[in-house]
Amino acid sequence: MALASARNMRQAVAHMVVIIRQEQHTLQRQLLSEGFHCVTCSNADQGMGYSLACAVRATPEAPAWLISLADLPHISPDVYRQVIAVFLQRGGIVRPTYQGQPGHPVIFDQIFKENLLSCRDPHGARTVIATHAARLSCVAVSHPGCIADIDRPEEIFQSLI
Repeated sequence: MALASARNMRQAVAHMVVIIRQEQHTLQRQLLSEGFHCVTCSNADQGMGYSLACAVRATPEAPAWLISLADLPHISPDVYRQVIAVFLQRGGIVRPTYQGQPGHPVIFDQIFKENLLSCRDPHGARTVIATHAARLSCVAVSHPGCIADIDRPEEIFQSLI
């Protein structure tokens, strides 16, 4: 799933970093064999906020951070492009929605760097988004891939039914 997610995102962005857990040696080899840049997050087991902060530390000069999750392999490259396009117009924080449900990826402007670096929320950047809700733009998308969270292999096909 993580490899499929990374492949889809790569079709929409020029530069990306994949954050992995220390024990994910097989995944790391797969990603590296396809040319992805991997960074190991030593405290990823403490929650998504730690992985997010690790990504920002690995790319401190980035103008923005487009955050996606490994367990969302059905996000299409077009959804990434839509989110990026709105971000380029409005800045701030941008995320897709499908039938009113918030999804991924979420892009954060450089102005949120310190918030993201200090993120310790086990659910990722929810607190950052809530704190800066006035800077959030949502993009309605027509495909459920942005909310189709796959936690078990058998869900891979059920998620889009």
